Amino acid sequence: MTIKVIIRPVLLYITILLFISAPAQKIKTSEIATYVNSLSKTHQLSAVVIASYKGKVIYEKAVGYAEAEFNLPNQLNTRFCIASVTKSMTRIIALKLVEEGTLRLQDKLSKWVHGFPGGDQITVGMLLDHRSGLPHRITRPEEETITLHTHRYA
Repeated sequence: MTIKVIIRPVLLYITILLFISAPAQKIKTSEIATYVNSLSKTHQLSAVVIASYKGKVIYEKAVGYAEAEFNLPNQLNTRFCIASVTKSMTRIIALKLVEEGTLRLQDKLSKWVHGFPGGDQITVGMLLDHRSGLPHRITRPEEETITLHTHRYA
């Protein structure tokens, strides 16, 4: 089971991964809802929470505000600026795939992302070590902007 919580930088950041094990399989949707609701009611959580089990979404809910000062609530399709929050999680998942033999640190990026500029010179290991030579930003600023900002002053 995987539970992902993505939260605005100004609020609490949480990412919870529950690997499939006997105890994790017993967690019920109602228990997830109780936990999420208790955090939301005490204003400790502003997020979109999605829980899946064996590839099927078993729980999803948006809680809190995307823009608290404007009382704009989060929605299931709210976009978040998560910055570096996922770096360690990405590394752990990638190294698990390496351990399983699905991925190699020496794999070229072009093997996995066809047509990526310079992908033949960049390895998975370089990406994980932040030594690929890619600039900090490769997307345009407007692609990183929360959609709600476009409606804020309308």
